[in-house]
Amino acid sequence: MMKENSHGDEFKLTDTLIVLVLLTLGLVQLAFGGVFVWSYSRMTAALLGLAIITMLVRFIRLFIDAKPMALPGPVFLLPFVFLFLGFTQVIPLPPGLVGILSPERLRQVDQLAGIGAVDPHSWITLSIAPHTTWLWMARLASYITAFVLVVYSVRSRKRAIAIILVLAGFALFQIFYGSVQAYSHTPRIWWWVKDLHESFVSGTYFNRNHLAGFLEIVLPLWLGFTFWMVHLHAMRKLPKEVVEAAEKSRHRRRRVKADSPRYYSWRKIGLRQKLVSLASRLERQARPAACYTVGAVLFVGLLLTGSRGGILAFIASLIVMGVLMLFFKKFNVRVKALAVLVGFSLVLGLFIGMEQTMERFEQEEGLYHRIAISRSVLPTVGDYAVAGAGLGNFRQPYLAHSLPRYGGRIELIYAHNDWLQIAVEAGIPGMILSAAGFFALLFWGFRRWRRRHDIFILGVGLGLLAGIISLGLHSLTDFNMQIPANAMTFAMAIGLLAAVLTMRHTKNGLAPGFWEQGIIVQSRFNAMVLLLIGIVVAGVLLDKSMSHAIAENICATERNPMKRVTHPCGFDEVFKALDVDPADPSLWARLGAIYQEQQGQSRALRALHAKKAVKAYTESLVRQPVNGRSWLYLGESRLKLFVVTGDFTDLELAEEAFAVALQQRPNDAQLLSRLAEHRLWLARLMPPGPLSRNLKNDGIFFAKRSLQCWRWDWRQVVPMVLLYTQDPEDLKQIVPDHEDPGRKIVRYLEKQDIHFPPDTFAWEKEESGA
Repeated sequence: MMKENSHGDEFKLTDTLIVLVLLTLGLVQLAFGGVFVWSYSRMTAALLGLAIITMLVRFIRLFIDAKPMALPGPVFLLPFVFLFLGFTQVIPLPPGLVGILSPERLRQVDQLAGIGAVDPHSWITLSIAPHTTWLWMARLASYITAFVLVVYSVRSRKRAIAIILVLAGFALFQIFYGSVQAYSHTPRIWWWVKDLHESFVSGTYFNRNHLAGFLEIVLPLWLGFTFWMVHLHAMRKLPKEVVEAAEKSRHRRRRVKADSPRYYSWRKIGLRQKLVSLASRLERQARPAACYTVGAVLFVGLLLTGSRGGILAFIASLIVMGVLMLFFKKFNVRVKALAVLVGFSLVLGLFIGMEQTMERFEQEEGLYHRIAISRSVLPTVGDYAVAGAGLGNFRQPYLAHSLPRYGGRIELIYAHNDWLQIAVEAGIPGMILSAAGFFALLFWGFRRWRRRHDIFILGVGLGLLAGIISLGLHSLTDFNMQIPANAMTFAMAIGLLAAVLTMRHTKNGLAPGFWEQGIIVQSRFNAMVLLLIGIVVAGVLLDKSMSHAIAENICATERNPMKRVTHPCGFDEVFKALDVDPADPSLWARLGAIYQEQQGQSRALRALHAKKAVKAYTESLVRQPVNGRSWLYLGESRLKLFVVTGDFTDLELAEEAFAVALQQRPNDAQLLSRLAEHRLWLARLMPPGPLSRNLKNDGIFFAKRSLQCWRWDWRQVVPMVLLYTQDPEDLKQIVPDHEDPGRKIVRYLEKQDIHFPPDTFAWEKEESGA
């Protein structure tokens, strides 16, 4: 085995970069996986700040020496392509071109033009919410920075080992902390009460599947590291004193007389030789034993998460590791060691809680539910098939085709399928490009891996490839790539893979070779231009991310566990936040809500508040036209203005807003309930006739649909309908077909002296038949 570089123990700038990147990852993990604005914005600030400093240093060095600048190879340019795609989605384009690339986006602009919010001939962006796309690009740029810094910093075997050990330490802490949560009956993540899957291990992540995603990367990497460690200690020679002591003992045993009353044992060896022999043999086995123990703990931790997709994905990657190692004779012993480790972990898991994991695999409902979610996403993919809805914009477009249970009361923020979510946000070409890039990376990695003979490179490289495969498979049923901590770990794993597989042997040991095999920029001028572009892009994205974080700190519009005293923002907070981040549609919607809540003493003041609310909601919709709730509130503000002024134009515009809101959120129980109240209220205002009857029928229909989407809202919906009608024929239509809460609604109506004939409802007929 070749020796490491004699300067490997010196602390260099690259070590500082590794420490900062790992520290950032650790803090993001501790901060609930980085899902909140205050955590992912600080991650973005730290990594983009490092990127800007590194590029500035490289730019200054161009004036000192004329060394060519190297860029990553073509296989690793996919994230840069997506970053460029994001910029194309936020740049205004002519309406004709947008109509070709995204007809749905042009239709949304026509709806805005119909209420006078925008000029129909103005240039528009492909992204339905550019503000969200900017924030998504900032996070993507931070992941790219993590990848580049890891590749740049891993210049020897020791640096790679340091990263592996730290990642394993993070994983062990997550398992320990999650086990304390699950088995001490204190389901809290720091101060946040954990209200989902309390008996499973999730660490500092909100979702156990996300901890499983992190372990899927670390565990195969640790197994590969264990193979190398076992091989290393098997090939090590014992110290000279130990060998001499062993030979002396064997020589003395051969000279023992046959009639001797006792065997000439090793007691005749000197005390110093005994201690040296024992210590050396223990040290020879200690490190492999420690590696096996850590691997068993990591595997049991993965089992205790109860993540079916994560466990199956890891098993698939384990099979890949086993099959590939069969082609290398050096790994025959290591395959047996792997089998022993997995078997020991399974036996250990049976005694500490794996039975609940097995129960999870017996539940088929969850699998069918994930399939139903994926099918419901397909129509949204069709709406934005060519250019996508904009990176980061999945939540609002999906509501137009969502499952009833996810129509409004509960919303799917992510698609539970990263590949389909890419298709929604970047179009089908973007999904094909990402899949091609993923398989190109695996092809590049396996081809490089087959050519290497160093056991360290073979073991660690195979572990990283297996981890990447595992997370790619798990992404078919979950959204690990949307969790900043896991996405950053994935980027670091790719960077470590690129660094390890391209290391070259020198007389001083392993040396980095990644940049020598990349794209070489010979011209100093071209290198300066590229660095300036990178600095400007990183600066712009850093400004977007920090502006959003500062504005959220002033007036929170996202869920934030750091805000212990949750109180609505007032006028002062909203205006200050808008001064910092005027492109955020949520802040404009919050301003509209404040104006709408105002109770003016005079007609003029109420009209002024209604007009201000209309303006604020209009500004919000210009920045995010697919938000059905904003359309609903805009319609309500127009309706309020109609009540004050009596202008029927406001009533017509309110009806248009309600129609768009219903189109954007057809399964939103709250929206349907409010539309039902509006229709019933208008029916009461109108004189008796066909129009009044149609409005009343629409109101009853919307109330029925509301209870179909979320039947537990009957305590609010039924009393609201009773305010406008007590006709049993109308009320019979809103009673759900389910016995629960159908029976409760019937009992409530009976208390209001409203009765129905026997066997009116299907569940009553089933009871009478039985």
